[in-house]
Amino acid sequence: MHLEPQIIYPGQFLLATELLDGTDFEKAVILLLDHDEKEGSYGIVINNHSHIPLNEVFSGLPHNDWKTEPFFLGGPVDDSKVQILQLSKSLTIEPQELLPGIYMGGRVENSLTAMEEMLFSDHSRLILGYSGWGIGQLSQELSKGAWKVYSTNPLKVLNCQIDELKLSPDEFQHKFEELSA
Repeated sequence: MHLEPQIIYPGQFLLATELLDGTDFEKAVILLLDHDEKEGSYGIVINNHSHIPLNEVFSGLPHNDWKTEPFFLGGPVDDSKVQILQLSKSLTIEPQELLPGIYMGGRVENSLTAMEEMLFSDHSRLILGYSGWGIGQLSQELSKGAWKVYSTNPLKVLNCQIDELKLSPDEFQHKFEELSA
């Protein structure tokens, strides 16, 4: 199967089709955060997550802090690296805006209190790993029918509780149908 090229851009969602069954992306829903035909693409799986004790991920937290937080398992690339997606610019100093109202990076004041405020905020999402494609790779996968492109408001999706997003691609599309562009 060969499909016509689609215009894709950051902020869209990639919904895995049955062609990806048996791979790391089986039933994945990915928020596309960056796409450039000359540099590649970058996104995070948003429908796969795990609750992990924070002191297993971040050094410097008290050893008796066994509180678990949900982490998006963002993809198979660099899956030991933690990223923090922010739904508020004020959580860190000088974050990079990836999409309107969605930020990553920045600095946190050098205090345990500031770090805990950011980690435990309703406006942050912890991510382990990411999904990436080399130059032209995502376009090739799209032309073969491996992904369905879906547009809806990413900020409204990410404002859902992380447990609400554990949906198959079809369930995701149905849930956010009314928000579609």
